[in-house]
Amino acid sequence: MTISGCSKGNPGGLLLHANFNADQADTFAEYATEVIQHFHYNWNISFQYYEPFNEPMGLAGLYIR
Repeated sequence: MTISGCSKGNPGGLLLHANFNADQADTFAEYATEVIQHFHYNWNISFQYYEPFNEPMGLAGLYIR
């Protein structure tokens, strides 16, 4: 479901980029729904909301300490 084929995010070096393949949005939504249902039916854990996220875009997303 990633552009690079790598699940760890940004394998290409220092510049950050969006790695999520938008063509796979429906597939990702189905996967996420399946995982959330698994938590509910197998472990009796219910989620009030779910918010998927990806690595930040650009250097503004970096926190320097």
